[in-house]
Amino acid sequence: ILRFLGTATGDGPEQEYSLPMIGITRVHVLDSGNLLDRLDGSISIGYSFAQSTGVSVFNLSASVGSRNRRRFWNVSLDTQLSDQDAGPASKRWSLEGILSRPMQRELYYREGTASLTSNDQLGLELRGLVSFGLGRYLHLTPKSEWSAGVALAPSRERGTDGSTRTSLELGLSTDYRLYQFDSP
Repeated sequence: ILRFLGTATGDGPEQEYSLPMIGITRVHVLDSGNLLDRLDGSISIGYSFAQSTGVSVFNLSASVGSRNRRRFWNVSLDTQLSDQDAGPASKRWSLEGILSRPMQRELYYREGTASLTSNDQLGLELRGLVSFGLGRYLHLTPKSEWSAGVALAPSRERGTDGSTRTSLELGLSTDYRLYQFDSP
């Protein structure tokens, strides 16, 4: 029975009650507590070396963020450094920050993104992009969510040859998240 029941508490000491899990429509991270308790993050480090070709590759990916009822934010870094005996070394990296906030109607949200990217193999010294957009949750359950959005994104690029390019892009996005919670 405990598997299908949860508990909720009110303001008073005698206001704890059980409710069926089917009655819970969405689970949120608590808004209180210290900042470290509310953070979600990941880090991945990798290294590979192929002796036959003399190619070595170092990868680093890191992400930290938080979600509550009022906002979702995330900052991520992804980098790859490679070196080879028969050619020049190469590097690429990207740093991205996202802030998403729900609108008055719970199924809609607004989102802003800022990113910096560099990739010397593509001749890209630095690319800066800022986007502003709106989205909607197409499917929202306690176990999964699917959203789609549209954003307007001005960007500026500087090539390794010194050339610059400014553009305005229209972005379409979709996101699917699947959740698995521990049960009592």
